[in-house]
Amino acid sequence: MARTETFSCSIVACDSSDEAYQAYQAVKDRFFETGNLGLFDAAVFDRRETSRPGICRAPHRPDGEAVAAEEQWGLAPGLVIALSPGAAVGSALDTAQTRSLAVLEVFAAYVAGGMTRAGLQELGSALDAAEAALAVVSAVGRCEGLEAVMAPYGDATVRLSTVDVDALERDVREAEERGPASKTG
Repeated sequence: MARTETFSCSIVACDSSDEAYQAYQAVKDRFFETGNLGLFDAAVFDRRETSRPGICRAPHRPDGEAVAAEEQWGLAPGLVIALSPGAAVGSALDTAQTRSLAVLEVFAAYVAGGMTRAGLQELGSALDAAEAALAVVSAVGRCEGLEAVMAPYGDATVRLSTVDVDALERDVREAEERGPASKTG
């Protein structure tokens, strides 16, 4: 029987990447207060000078039970990439802090695959309308009051995604074994 987990996927639309980073700090503080600091993943998204979207900061790397063997770290950047594929190209992610593009594509597929089409469309519309945004992915029920913490920073759109964790872990391992993503035609 597959081991599944339902994740809350949030996009907080902000006016600037600084405001989105402040929202991240507030979310991080809330998870710390509840004793669940290692149980969320976050990424700050903004529009580049070229108008191309990009992930400008992936400041948090979760640990603990929700991310056994760090297999689920990458769900927030994966969410952004699923909603705005150009973010993978436009990202300023430090390769020392991130996984290969192939692994992020796996996360994007799983987070998007576990969500309804309407949910994806609503999150995508929120991301498209924002100059900057905070993407937060956490296991459902791990942080009470999270939406209230995000509210002062912008409109939060929250949808659920159910992920087959065993299959995700397997596919991430396979992508890591293959190494960096190769060009596809």
